[in-house]
Amino acid sequence: MGRYGKIVPPHLIFIPMKPIVRSELVWVKIPAGTGQGASIPFTDQPTLNGVYITGVEAFTANEFALTPDRIPVVPTASAIEVAVTFNEGSDERHRHVPYESLNAIRNAGVWHEFEPFRMDWQKSRVHWYGPAPGPEDDIAAVFLFHYVRPEDSRY
Repeated sequence: MGRYGKIVPPHLIFIPMKPIVRSELVWVKIPAGTGQGASIPFTDQPTLNGVYITGVEAFTANEFALTPDRIPVVPTASAIEVAVTFNEGSDERHRHVPYESLNAIRNAGVWHEFEPFRMDWQKSRVHWYGPAPGPEDDIAAVFLFHYVRPEDSRY
């Protein structure tokens, strides 16, 4: 029931998300010719070590053409060929998550919110499920991680 005793249609219900406290762009290069089923680890992210990841968004070439180091972003048509696993230590917190499902544009503007966890960058990885050989040129899976530091008391 909504205000004044009226029934609110589901498409009008607003569920507020937690505020985004901090964000950082991270990308994983998928080398040209990557074999089907390959797992490419994230590189270490010194500025994000020890923080709590609270959410993530993924981007395709429609939203973000090139990474800051000029690598083309995963083409929209190839987003269905990519998945990602986020680890906390040896625990695969979020396993084989379809890249496309992390794309806020394809999900009515909603980014994926997580129970906060400390991501292990070396054990987390991007998976290429596309045909072998993989992309003709290097491409990058691009993520915007939302996070809080332990000292962020307002979260």
